[in-house]
Amino acid sequence: MKRVFLFLVFFVLSISSIVLAQEPTHHIEKVELSISGTSTLHDWKVSAEEVVEYPSQLSLTAEGGEISDFSFKVAVSSMDGGRGAAMNQKIMKALQADQHPYVSFDLTTPSVVDLTTDTFYAEGDISMAGSTKPYSIKVMTTQDAETVSFVSQQALLLSDFGIDPPSAMFGQIQTQDEVIVHFTFVYNKL
Repeated sequence: MKRVFLFLVFFVLSISSIVLAQEPTHHIEKVELSISGTSTLHDWKVSAEEVVEYPSQLSLTAEGGEISDFSFKVAVSSMDGGRGAAMNQKIMKALQADQHPYVSFDLTTPSVVDLTTDTFYAEGDISMAGSTKPYSIKVMTTQDAETVSFVSQQALLLSDFGIDPPSAMFGQIQTQDEVIVHFTFVYNKL
């Protein structure tokens, strides 16, 4: 009888520690996403005003942990090139916003986050303009007493997604094929 009681106490304590370990420990503070590139005239940057469907909470210890479900979407209609409505229309046309209103990232393999180092890799799919491609994205981590940040800059080719780089002035100004996707997710420690 004593063995059964000790087993039950051990079992309840084990389950309790597992449940407690899964409670969220970080809550989202800030999300930023932009795309930059070059053209035959100048460098450019597009900022996304609407990033959705990202995890609002993460469960990490001071050393890190595993993130198994991380994805986000960017509304193409919220992308602003900072050069007026005509430029924004070119962005929406190039990304085929009418048929594919979002650019997205979906984690396909759990990521082991070691906060004692400064990087980890997120394996996932990037989807835009109706095409999906797998990527291994290097993510830099920083933390202080109150926050943990995930920052990345991923190069990709528009042509890999079937996107013709936008042009202006009857082709005199041509966007280069390679662009850099920048993202920052900052989580407050609870």
